[in-house]
Amino acid sequence: MSNEARSTVDEMRARTGGMHPQEGMQTRATGAMQLAEKTPDTAYLGFVFGSILLSALLFLAKKRDLALFVGLWPPTLLNLVILLKERRPSHELSAAPRHPLEA
Repeated sequence: MSNEARSTVDEMRARTGGMHPQEGMQTRATGAMQLAEKTPDTAYLGFVFGSILLSALLFLAKKRDLALFVGLWPPTLLNLVILLKERRPSHELSAAPRHPLEA
């Protein structure tokens, strides 16, 4: 590593309390995922239906480009919900009563 790059990394560590810059980014990403996992699924579904309605209203208001842009949000939000479900199964499932034959 060059001296210039090393000094840049040292400056970043000084700003982040001794962490490597990538460690700080990973910590923020982990915090964002934890926040997203705590958000109830009904909130995501509300955003999905809200964006569909907003897209339809924008389309009727003859703002077609903006309507198409907003219309791309629902699949993205639904994919986010699926990703979160795959990463960590719902806490509701772990709290559900177990089948009597499972032990």
